[in-house]
Amino acid sequence: GLAVVLVTHDPMEALRLGHNIIVLGGTPVHVLETIEPADLPPREAGNLEVTALYAALLRRLMNGEAA
Repeated sequence: GLAVVLVTHDPMEALRLGHNIIVLGGTPVHVLETIEPADLPPREAGNLEVTALYAALLRRLMNGEAA
């Protein structure tokens, strides 16, 4: 029954350490998307899923959009 909230601006850190990654944005701020990687953290930076999610997340953030 323990919840920890980690706030970061580093997408790789979030993908490596989080169970659920919640992307916020907009005005007023709202949830744009939730990402749930398949395996348990901590994940290796070279993990294929982490690499794919990181690339997709960066594209979305750079374009100011979410899934």
